Amino acid sequence: MCVLALIALTGSAPAQTPSALSTADDWTRVADLYLRGQARAAVAPLVQIAPEQALRAARAAFDTWDAQADEPLARRAAARRLQASAMLVLEVLLPLAGEGVATGLQPYETLGNDAVKRLEPSSQDPSGSAPEDGRLLRQFRAWWQVAMFQYLVMSRSDRRDVVIRATGVAFPATEAAATADRTFLVGLVAETEARASALAGWRDWHGLSAVGQPTSRQARVTLSLEAAARSFRQALELDPAHVEAQLHLES
Repeated sequence: MCVLALIALTGSAPAQTPSALSTADDWTRVADLYLRGQARAAVAPLVQIAPEQALRAARAAFDTWDAQADEPLARRAAARRLQASAMLVLEVLLPLAGEGVATGLQPYETLGNDAVKRLEPSSQDPSGSAPEDGRLLRQFRAWWQVAMFQYLVMSRSDRRDVVIRATGVAFPATEAAATADRTFLVGLVAETEARASALAGWRDWHGLSAVGQPTSRQARVTLSLEAAARSFRQALELDPAHVEAQLHLES
């Protein structure tokens, strides 16, 4: 899996840990802490407040950054802070991944999606003169969405809906590796369904009941395993070096 890369920026001021987290300035300081490698200090105030409060502060900061991004360096700084905001969401959510644990954390999901969505226009050419930044931002958006998809399938009971929503978003053609990883995760969902069907009952992850819901347990397991194998093969077509997909096909 790709390491999420942030675009480079020099000459920024030292960040300070906010004593509270309720304003745009507070969120800016948290984002700057993260960009300076102080992830633990940046996350600490987030776990002490309601997710809705974090969302309000972040959205106020996003609007402020957009309003100030009137020249290349400011646009690049805004893009980096948006990336940091999206990463902070993963820092909060991924340790809590697991069905039944993530109740009430949807505002963080919204926060992360908002940050990544605001990167989209900038992805074309965020600085006006650095196409490499655009490439890094496109890559960042794709891999962030893969990470969020992984969190969602681990934390939600409505995994079929999560799969449908996630796979409905097309990644750029240049991000075949990210698409392959997401496709592999879809296969894992189907494989997990095959193994759990005897305990959890039938769940139609891939629209298999369109031709009639199978009546036997063995038929349900077989159809889920076939769906998983299709996803693993598709992942390998996208990324022939995808070791995990190859191992699951061979197992």
